[in-house]
Amino acid sequence: MEFDPPIASRETVELVGIAHFPEDWNPEAVEQAKAELVARNVTESEQEKIAKQLQKEVNQLNSRLAKERSEESYSRLDMFFMFLYIPRTLLWDWFLKKEGYHTKHKQRLYVIGFTILFWTITLTIFSFQADRNAQLWQNQVNNQDIYEWEKDNYSDEEIVEFRKESIEQLIETVLANERGGTPTYVILDQDTIPNSKVEQLRNLDMLNIRDVVFEGDFEPEPHEWITIKLVKPADNRPLDSPH
Repeated sequence: MEFDPPIASRETVELVGIAHFPEDWNPEAVEQAKAELVARNVTESEQEKIAKQLQKEVNQLNSRLAKERSEESYSRLDMFFMFLYIPRTLLWDWFLKKEGYHTKHKQRLYVIGFTILFWTITLTIFSFQADRNAQLWQNQVNNQDIYEWEKDNYSDEEIVEFRKESIEQLIETVLANERGGTPTYVILDQDTIPNSKVEQLRNLDMLNIRDVVFEGDFEPEPHEWITIKLVKPADNRPLDSPH
């Protein structure tokens, strides 16, 4: 078999490389190299010396390449696109550490970790804002005044029952929040009622209550506002007076 260039025309060092590192060469090329070394009277000891020097150079080259591979890094633009196309980043390039790209491997993990943190925070903010908007909308609904509609559609006795239920819900809410350490504010005729006196709200004239409005807020300081709207504030009985 002919090789280009022919084996016989090559330098002695290259012939030793072919003969002593046969795993990298065609078997016939190896045989031709060995025959040519014999023809040139290159002794086994001389070949061993040359082979050791070649092995040393190969090891140095491999060490330098491994170091370069280990220190090779992604550019900032590369990392930006890794963040932007996170599905691809997650599915590909798991072989980096195995192939010696240690810096790239770490950068890839940093990008994945940052992306997960970024989307976790973003989705949490969106979720919080959506919940807050829903609560604000509910507060607006709760504040709609339907007293006149109630007067047109229900008897006084029925309205009294509605108001009693609202007052009982108010008292239950305040006491439950107090046990849970949540501050609650009850406002009657623009005055805040101490939590210790909320049970006395049962003494109010139920027909004089226009509405009882519950409003809420969120973490980190959850609390409730409960406003008692009166029909005629001047006619309202004091909290300490008997009904």
